Amino acid sequence: TLKALDVGSTKDYGTVSLIVMISSFSSMFYLGVHNSLFRYFFKYKDDIEKLKMMLSTNIVFVFIVSVFYSILLVLVFPLLNTFFFKDGISIIWVMVSFFTFALQYVNLINQSFIQNSHEGKRWLFNEMVYTAIQVTLMIILVTTRTFTFEALILAPFVAETVKFLMLITQQKKYYGLAFNFDYLKESFAYSWPLVPTTLIGFVYSYFDRIMLSNMYGLAQVGILDMSSRIGLILKMSIDGIAGATSPLTIDLLKENSKTSLKRLAEINLKIIFAVFLTALSAMLFTKEVVLLLTTKPFHSVIFITPIYLYYHIFGVLGMLSYWLIYYQPQKTYYAIPLNLLFLCLSTVSNVILIPRYGTSGAVFAVFISAAISQTIQFIIGLKSTPIPMDLRKVGMMFCMMFLMTGGLYLLLYLDLDLWMDIALKIAMLLLFVHISTISNVVSYKEMGEVFFDLKNKLYVKIFGEH
Repeated sequence: TLKALDVGSTKDYGTVSLIVMISSFSSMFYLGVHNSLFRYFFKYKDDIEKLKMMLSTNIVFVFIVSVFYSILLVLVFPLLNTFFFKDGISIIWVMVSFFTFALQYVNLINQSFIQNSHEGKRWLFNEMVYTAIQVTLMIILVTTRTFTFEALILAPFVAETVKFLMLITQQKKYYGLAFNFDYLKESFAYSWPLVPTTLIGFVYSYFDRIMLSNMYGLAQVGILDMSSRIGLILKMSIDGIAGATSPLTIDLLKENSKTSLKRLAEINLKIIFAVFLTALSAMLFTKEVVLLLTTKPFHSVIFITPIYLYYHIFGVLGMLSYWLIYYQPQKTYYAIPLNLLFLCLSTVSNVILIPRYGTSGAVFAVFISAAISQTIQFIIGLKSTPIPMDLRKVGMMFCMMFLMTGGLYLLLYLDLDLWMDIALKIAMLLLFVHISTISNVVSYKEMGEVFFDLKNKLYVKIFGEH
C-alpha cells in the first residue's frame, strides 16, 4: 500500500490473507517432496542421471497434484466464497493465487538446487529479479486505481512466472521427461512425516485469522496480515541465511568430527547474532516504516509488530536445530510431535486471548507458542546431534532482545521528537553490537571483513573487475 496514493485498506489485506490460505492448502497434497529433494540432492549429486530422474519424477508428481487441486477448487469455491467472503470475490483470484503458489513450490525446489551447488550469485540474482518485477508491477497496478487487493495477487503471479522461466532455463540439465515410482517412493519415505506436520502448520498459521475474521471482521485480519508482511523482512533474511548455510551445515554433519561440530557451533552462534541484529533493526524502525508507507488505518500495526516479530526471532532456534534432527532420515517423524505441540499451544492461546484482546491477543498467542515450541525443538536438536553451543551467550543475546523490546515500547509511550527517537534507536543497536563483541560472540574485525567482502562483490557486480 502506498501512502501517497491512499490505496488499499485493512479489509483488502484481510481478503488477500484468506485467499492465500485457500491456495496454500494445496501444500498438504504435495506431501513435502521439496524437502526430500533438498536432502537427496547430496546423495545423487555425483550421478547427474539419477539426480535428473529424482527431480523429474517429483516435478511430474507436483504437476499432477496441481491439476487435481485446481479441479477441487472449482468444485468447492461456492462454499468457500460464502463462508469467508460473503460471496464477494470472483473465483479467478483464487485460481491465480493457487497458480502462484504452485509455481512458488517448483521455484523453491530449483532454488534449493542452486543453493546446494553453492551458486550464491545466481540464487541472489533470481531473487532480485523476482523482487524488482513484483514491486514495480504492484506500483503500476495500484497507480491505475483499477485494482485493490487484486494487485497483491497479480504482481506475485507475474513475478513467479518470470522466475519459473528463468530457473527452468538455468536448471535444464536436471530436467527430462521421466517418471520412476522407485524414486517417488524414496521421496515419500523421507517426507511422509512432513504431511501431518504440514497440516498442523497450516492450521496454526491460519486459525487466528479465521477467528479474527468471524469475531472482528476482515479489517482485523488485515492488521495482523500487515504485521506478518513486515515480518517478511526478517523471514527473508532468515531464509537467505538458512539457504546459504544449509549446505555447509550438512557437510559438517557428514564429516561428524569433533572439529567439524565445534565449527558448526561457532557458526550457529554468529548466525543468531546476525538474525537478532536484523530483527532488532526491523523492530526498532517499524514505526518509521509504517508511518511512511501506510495510511492511518494501519497505524495500530506499530504497537503489535514488535511482538509478532518474535515468531521469527524464536524461529532461529528451529532453523539452527533443523538439520541437527532431520539430517538422519529415521528421525523425520520427530516433526509430528513438535508441530503438534505448537498447534496445541497456539490453539489454546488463541482461544483464550483473541476473544478478549482481538489482534493483540493473536500476536501474544504467536509469541507464547513460538517461545515454548522452538525452545523445545532446540533442546531436542542438541540432544540428537550434540554440538558444543555456548548456551550462556545464546541466553545473553535473548535477554538483550527482551530489554531492547522493552526500551522500544518505552519510546513509543514517550512519543519523542522524530530525530531524538531515531538517535536513541541507533544507540540501542550499537549497544547490542558492542555487548555482543565484548562477550566474544562476534568481533569487529569479523564484521568489517564481511562488510568489505560484500562491498567488493557489489562493486564488481556494478562496475566489473578492476
